[in-house]
Amino acid sequence: MGESRKLCAVCNRPVSRILKKQSKLCKSCTDYVRTIGIKYGVTLDRYLWFLEKQKRRCAICGLLDHECGSRNRRGLVVDHCHVTNIVRGLICQPCNTLLGGAKDNVIVLQSAIDYLNAPTNQLVSGQILLEFDENEYKLFIINS
Repeated sequence: MGESRKLCAVCNRPVSRILKKQSKLCKSCTDYVRTIGIKYGVTLDRYLWFLEKQKRRCAICGLLDHECGSRNRRGLVVDHCHVTNIVRGLICQPCNTLLGGAKDNVIVLQSAIDYLNAPTNQLVSGQILLEFDENEYKLFIINS
């Protein structure tokens, strides 16, 4: 019979034979858990608790961890407050980039939501409008 393959508790990739005896994680996730332990004080058990609590979904967009990761990167990363360093949860890299770009500023994020919800007639002169119409994109520059 073939040997059963042990899967990493974080990313579900096979754990190498060298690590099988001492770890529940693949090499990449072992390194990641060591890093988040040093940076944020998050243990493997705490990381797995977040994964279970969030049902392996990004706390912002709701994508499953394997839907938002890539071959070289785990799907969900530790999100923390940059002021207090308190861990808030696990989010995918695109959502992490979104928060980082806004510098965790809720006013900027609300402004972005308002912008996305604004009807096109409320756009100001000089703004660029991109519309999708009949299978093609059309670019407009608003003039007053």
